[in-house]
Amino acid sequence: MEPGMQEKLARLRAALQDLKKAGVLRKAFMAEAALLATVALMEEMIAEIEKLKQEKERAGK
Repeated sequence: MEPGMQEKLARLRAALQDLKKAGVLRKAFMAEAALLATVALMEEMIAEIEKLKQEKERAGK
């Protein structure tokens, strides 16, 4: 796993831990932070998958 992806995964884990610890009034804010961290990680994963697909296509030609 690439360093950037590891960092985003660590942020997601931290956001989820914060969500678990948050009180009722802060849950929505913490849930938003966890969602944003998830989206950032997913975007990087999709980019990596696309990169791997392109490399595979180039190798096959």
